[in-house]
Amino acid sequence: MLNIGCKSVKSVFTIQLKAFKSNAKKQKMTQFFQNYKKKKTLSCYNAQHV
Repeated sequence: MLNIGCKSVKSVFTIQLKAFKSNAKKQKMTQFFQNYKKKKTLSCYNAQHV
């Protein structure tokens, strides 16, 4: 039972690692766009109130 547990954990870990690596690229892009949008909206928002 312990061996099966270790094996399944290991396989799940490798699967998650692969998913994380592919997601990391996507997340970097989304993070970049989110920051970009925030900066844009903030500058627009500040300009309106000045």
